[in-house]
Amino acid sequence: MAQNSSNKKLISELISQSTGFQTGEENFQICLKYAASNLRFHRYLDVDRHKVKCLLNGLYEKFTIHSAQPAREALKKAVSAFLNKPEFEKKNAPETDTHYSILSFLLEMSSRPTSQHYSFEEEDAKEDDINVNFDWYKYLTEDLDLLPTSFSDSSVDSEASDIEETIIAEAEPFVREEEISQQVEANTAMLRELLVDRYWAGEDNSLLLADTDFAHDWNGHLRSLGVFESFQQDTYMTEYQMVREVIWMLSGATESFLFLYDEQQAVFSIKRCVNLTHTTKTSLAEVLIKFTRLATKVSQLRQFVTRLLKGDLLSLECQTYQAFSVACTEILTQLDVFSHQLSHRIQNGDMSGTLISILQEYNPYQQIIHILHTIYTSAICPNLAIAKPSVSTAATQLLITCNSLLNEASLQAVDSNTLTTLTRVFVRTLAPYLHIIDEWLTNGNLNDPYLEFVIKKKNSKCLDETFWDMAVELTTCEPAESTERITSSFSYNYSVPELLKGTLTRIAISGKSMEMLAQLGKVSFAVGESNKSLLSAFVDKFCSGLNWGEPKETPAAAEGVEKSAELTLTAVSSAPDVSPLLHANFRALFEEGRSMTPVDELRALSGQNMYNMVNIGQLMSSSLELLVEERYNRVSQCLLHVLKDDCHIYYFLSLVRKVYLLEAGDIMYEFLWELFDKIRLDEDWKDVLTLNVGLHECLEKHFPKHFFRFSISLADDVRKSEFLPIHMLEKFHLHYEVDWPIDVIYNLACEEQYNRIFQFLLQLKLAKHSIDNLKFDALHKKLTDESAASYDTGDELLEKSIYLLRMKILHAVNSIHDYIMTTILYHSSQQFEKNVEAATDLEMIMMVHRNYLNQVFNRCFLHPKNAVLHGCLLKILNTALIFQKMWDSGLETTTWTKVEEISLSFTKCIQILMSFITSLIKTGSLPHLESLALAFRDTTAVS
Repeated sequence: MAQNSSNKKLISELISQSTGFQTGEENFQICLKYAASNLRFHRYLDVDRHKVKCLLNGLYEKFTIHSAQPAREALKKAVSAFLNKPEFEKKNAPETDTHYSILSFLLEMSSRPTSQHYSFEEEDAKEDDINVNFDWYKYLTEDLDLLPTSFSDSSVDSEASDIEETIIAEAEPFVREEEISQQVEANTAMLRELLVDRYWAGEDNSLLLADTDFAHDWNGHLRSLGVFESFQQDTYMTEYQMVREVIWMLSGATESFLFLYDEQQAVFSIKRCVNLTHTTKTSLAEVLIKFTRLATKVSQLRQFVTRLLKGDLLSLECQTYQAFSVACTEILTQLDVFSHQLSHRIQNGDMSGTLISILQEYNPYQQIIHILHTIYTSAICPNLAIAKPSVSTAATQLLITCNSLLNEASLQAVDSNTLTTLTRVFVRTLAPYLHIIDEWLTNGNLNDPYLEFVIKKKNSKCLDETFWDMAVELTTCEPAESTERITSSFSYNYSVPELLKGTLTRIAISGKSMEMLAQLGKVSFAVGESNKSLLSAFVDKFCSGLNWGEPKETPAAAEGVEKSAELTLTAVSSAPDVSPLLHANFRALFEEGRSMTPVDELRALSGQNMYNMVNIGQLMSSSLELLVEERYNRVSQCLLHVLKDDCHIYYFLSLVRKVYLLEAGDIMYEFLWELFDKIRLDEDWKDVLTLNVGLHECLEKHFPKHFFRFSISLADDVRKSEFLPIHMLEKFHLHYEVDWPIDVIYNLACEEQYNRIFQFLLQLKLAKHSIDNLKFDALHKKLTDESAASYDTGDELLEKSIYLLRMKILHAVNSIHDYIMTTILYHSSQQFEKNVEAATDLEMIMMVHRNYLNQVFNRCFLHPKNAVLHGCLLKILNTALIFQKMWDSGLETTTWTKVEEISLSFTKCIQILMSFITSLIKTGSLPHLESLALAFRDTTAVS
């Protein structure tokens, strides 16, 4: 657009009116050049009609909200009239771009239109001028029945009546106006009572507000005098007073004019006789109920903390409850500090003191308090109702509830600050458990004064073979189940915290290993390089799992509780007439709280926010498992090293196998040869002293330092069934004395199994010795010259049948001997040595040893389920002894009947064994029996 004199004049006037600069001033010339340049070169975009309409609709809505209905209608009417005037752009059309440009300009120039006062007097006067000639009397009286008028024939009466009618007609409107005005005044009074004033417009309320403090004091005075209270009328309060009462209630005050408090149940409720001036009772109750619910939860948590501090919960006193109360106290202290700060902000006018705004300010604490109260009602309240609750069960339930609620919160749309606070609460509650575990895995001392840990010591001073199995037990199990051992195959049917289910076995093994090292005086060997406690290491590992990196020692992280304490001390100090002694006591109390609260261990969790977490409980479990696994490996390896080098456990186990299982045949050869000869010759061999002397002489050559540990005893005959000559060796018992801690592995139960195997091997060796040492001279040594002369063909056939029977018995006994000594003992011992070398802890060595011993015991057919097979084997071995007696007696006393009887009994035993072994091989349960089955098949083929 071209700049001319008229435009320049208009620009100058605009600058002068808007800025106040005069023509000769330098600032005026700058503004003039700027405006002229923009008018000449600037290109404006077309106005957005939709945006202008939205702004107008918003302005209409504002007028409606502010109860400025006349202004809204006037603005709407003016805008509609303006848009319908076709006066721009040389077009005979309404709503052009120029119309909307002018409206947009006016909207941008408007400032707070809803706070201005508008007058519509000229428009009303114009309407009065237009309707001045309207016959209002006729319009208002057209439906009314007027009084009838009397007519007279005289003119005088006619004139009088005309005058009278004129007077009535002139007076009647005034009478009607008085009636209408009275009716209007009555309606106005009624509306004033019913209408609510606009508090946001700054208008004074016509109702008299009762002073709440005075009303509270007056009601209390009447109650003290014993005066019957009359019907309580509604009392009106300002919103500021209600906000003050709410903040006091949330700060712990129980005396309130607005709320009622039940001391027994610690529950807040609303007084129904209190109203607010600008809202209904229903909407006011909906808001106040939210505050009372929050205050009730806060009050019940405060009551729990107070009862715990006073010692009212002696039956449930434990460190876990104390830690949870400390966590609740921290959050409640933060809530008090927040309420104090909120009160100052409202007093200083920094925020609007409405109930809705206060409710929004408390929203972050509502989630935290709700979850803490849920933990209290779900895990603590049920135990308070029990006469004699279990401390361990109570602590475990508290940890399980905290863990489950934390997992739910991490998987839901919970605020990050709330999730961080709940994590701190759970870690704080878990801290006593971690301290107990740390002390047990570090010093070998299970220090649990309240018996709240899931594991407890059973026998504190038992250094015998039951140390490992009976030293500890689960505190949450039933008495009948308390003897169950905590091993790697342990099934968690008891109440165990979710966080410890994956590590409880490792914790128990590591703790017992540390106790054993402490008894051996080797605790210093298992001490790690890090000086951090388990709680600090757990927090660091958890933070690193959240990708926070290494925790930084920031002042803000350690000043959370400090700041709260200082704010409380400041509030006490700033109060009027404060005693210096009271201030000193408050400061001493806070200093004591700082020393008791382990802030440093949880410093890494301060000021952190958690986002997009999948499962915090799973991350905590994995962090704790890594730490426990690290200590388990260190302690177990140290214990195995001590047992191997100092206690020589592997040497003792090999010595047991060499003696009991006869792995070294040359060691026991002399002793067994002498014993078997006495049995063959029917000499007395049951002298215990002679047996012990012979055993020691045999072992002293090979084990000069340990031969005295072995001894022999003979048990009484306890067999009630058929007694065979082979059964006489079952009373033979070999004892081996070992020191602690070797007896943890080699105990009385293991010795009993070793003796059963040793007795069976003695029976096998005796049968083999008897059948191997038969001499042909012994068969003919008792023949006299006469009997030799009468020796005929029948006797020769008998002798051949005896030779044949001897070979069958010898083949069967040798097959059994090779199967037991080679297939069973040799291969099992090799596998046992490999498993022992691969063991990572003492528990695994004990398990490998038990499995090895059970395997040998079962494969020697000593298990009760194999009693039939074992009986057949013993009958075969007993057949060897009977045959040896017959052989030594000579041919003179041997008959065909006796030989056939021995042969028939032997054949039946072989057939029974074959049928059983074949069925077992077909089922695939004992594949190692194939070699024995093949040997017996050859035996039956020979027969």
